[in-house]
Amino acid sequence: MFLCRLIYAYFCCMRRGGLFLILLLPFLLSECGSRSRAVKSVNMAYLYQQDISGFRPNFHLYRPADDKLQVFFVFQASDLLFSRKEDSKELQGSVRFTYRLLASVDDRFALDTGSVYYNDIYSPNQNVFGSFNVDLSRLPEHADRPVLVITSVDVNRNFSVVSFEKIQNLNRSQQQNWMLYKEGKRALATFIPVGSSVLAKHRDRSVDLWVDYFDSERFNIAMPPFSVKETFDRSTIIPDSTFRISAGDSIKLTRAGMYHIKLEETSAYGLSIFSVEGYYPLVTRRNELVGPMRYITTRREYAQLVVSQDPAEIKKAVDRFWLERGKTVDRGQYLIAAFYGRIEQSNQLFSSYKEGWKTDRGLIYTIFGPPNIVTNTASGERWVYGEENAYLRYVFNFQYKDNPFSDNDYELIRDENYRYGWGLAIEAWRLGKVYNVKDIKREQDEREQQIRLRQQPFFWY
Repeated sequence: MFLCRLIYAYFCCMRRGGLFLILLLPFLLSECGSRSRAVKSVNMAYLYQQDISGFRPNFHLYRPADDKLQVFFVFQASDLLFSRKEDSKELQGSVRFTYRLLASVDDRFALDTGSVYYNDIYSPNQNVFGSFNVDLSRLPEHADRPVLVITSVDVNRNFSVVSFEKIQNLNRSQQQNWMLYKEGKRALATFIPVGSSVLAKHRDRSVDLWVDYFDSERFNIAMPPFSVKETFDRSTIIPDSTFRISAGDSIKLTRAGMYHIKLEETSAYGLSIFSVEGYYPLVTRRNELVGPMRYITTRREYAQLVVSQDPAEIKKAVDRFWLERGKTVDRGQYLIAAFYGRIEQSNQLFSSYKEGWKTDRGLIYTIFGPPNIVTNTASGERWVYGEENAYLRYVFNFQYKDNPFSDNDYELIRDENYRYGWGLAIEAWRLGKVYNVKDIKREQDEREQQIRLRQQPFFWY
């Protein structure tokens, strides 16, 4: 461990301001060790919290070769704390990225580690873009869902956040083997406005490409957690249309929906682009207000909301629904902000082959709010609302689904026992209350108090 710290200090002294310094230390693995808690034992609930502010970069992975990974990042400089260095009169922000490469989320030993520094950040009014490389030569072929664990640190504030980025390692046609360009610039997000032209390039080949188009309206919203839902094979979804483009040609996104770009017509894996209207993942158009309300309305109420196609009438109907629940204008506006805030967060976090709010995780997130315990395994995610060992708690298990369109697809393991808790949550929304984990904890306390009272001995005088 002393050797590890000594070499780390040496590299730190060698840094020069404004330059990336990548400390790739595979040769130190045997000396320093890289054993730590497995990802599955880490509570990742903070990744799903809306009210946590601070430095939270977004990452995009690209594999230029089997043994190489390029990690692109973007963040808002305004999220950093700026301070004045001793040898400078200017305020400066400083960022450090430290990563661990794991063959599986169940592993505790890192295959590779490294750190990246980015120091010359002088203006808070900018988006900071950059990248660093990771060596994948130690990664076993077809490793079971490998993951890159990235710790992002605002150095001046000493604030850190951990991200878990899945590495696609099964097929060379998967999304991370493609680079997407929009208007000549690299596009790190796959949500592209309708009417845009994009250029897709595969790392290995420049050939004619096949494009499958899927209308987003064809994908249904999630069913309640207690309902019986038959699973289906994602790879058997038939596209609405298919067309071919010549090598090097751009694709015009003429309609909203998913464009799945493939090297061959019969391929399943490829690059999925989501052509969106408005400012997705934000809810900015009046027509986007009604769909998510199916989760908390009766069939009759929902039918009344969709009877009109006029955006102005839709907005009036939605406002009227929330005003009736909130009783006052201020309370109604609060309910609208809370509900659609969760819809937007679901779009940001859970979008896969369909909008995030339509997914199983989006359903639970919208109604119950952010979970207070989230753990991850190779097979999926486990969400806990309330205290882990309490008598009354809600646990939702989401199973990871192999999906040629996305690696962010999880399906809820449904159970009839969810019916009671689901009813309480829906009733709370309909009574004008934003349901969240605090309500569940209060229910736990009340339930446990009732149990204690029943267990007390009776005394006769």
